[in-house]
Amino acid sequence: MFKSKGFTITFSILAVILIALIVFFCYLVFGKGAEKILTEGHLVATIPETESAVPDVTTTSETETEEETTESTEPTKAPTDKVTRPMKTDDARSYPVVNEVIPETGVITIIKSGDAGEGIVFHAKPQFDDANAEGNISNYDGSYNIAGKIYILNNGKPFLLYKTEDGYYCTSSPVYMSYAASSTTVKPDPAKVGVYGENDDQSLLVEVFSDDGNHVVFSIYNYDKAEGAKMAVLENIVAEYSAGGIANFEYHYEDGYDHTGTIAFENTDGGKRVDITLEVPMKFLTGETSEVVLNK
Repeated sequence: MFKSKGFTITFSILAVILIALIVFFCYLVFGKGAEKILTEGHLVATIPETESAVPDVTTTSETETEEETTESTEPTKAPTDKVTRPMKTDDARSYPVVNEVIPETGVITIIKSGDAGEGIVFHAKPQFDDANAEGNISNYDGSYNIAGKIYILNNGKPFLLYKTEDGYYCTSSPVYMSYAASSTTVKPDPAKVGVYGENDDQSLLVEVFSDDGNHVVFSIYNYDKAEGAKMAVLENIVAEYSAGGIANFEYHYEDGYDHTGTIAFENTDGGKRVDITLEVPMKFLTGETSEVVLNK
């Protein structure tokens, strides 16, 4: 077949170009070019994923710093109730208080039916009201199961009422009633009741109003012996006996916080001694002290 010189030259050039393309292609596929292409391709594919996975460190740090600053700079509320007083019924506490029904079981018996035989008033509410007040009844004899007790204020001083199983409240006066508790933590000692400190030179008095072996109720006073005047410091505290004979109580102090204390008794040659300890020193006319020891 006859071929022209021009055709031969053109065919040769095309052959060279084809060989060059094949070589370049092999370079790209099998040589460093392929590695570069693969690497660049990997980067292109992974960059968006990598960027999205990187946490916003600045934002997180700023948020944490802001929260820490808020916590550290928030002012602490100072207590507002800066009065020395007994605990109240609506205070968070561990021990009973005046005007609270305290669990107690036992049996109470009428031994004298009133001064003139008028009967003993069983009150519908824990208070001394008229015998004819709504809900009250009068009983003349018999024994009654007790389910609780409550110390109410009568002329400013705590007085013990017993609560019957059917919900009535009756006097605890030993003149009219005889009471037998199902159990007591310590042996009841009527000799503990009374005033301590009248003959001591400490300008302090402690008055114990009631002691039944489960609870003891008392007040602490500043005392002006020359004038015979007493000024209440901590009134009408209900303390609960532990098995060791020490009674525990709580009180609210003028520092704005609640504190604990103990009261204990011991026999002396002349009678009784009371020992009261306080969690923090309490202010009295003669100064601050965390322990009060007085004789009866």
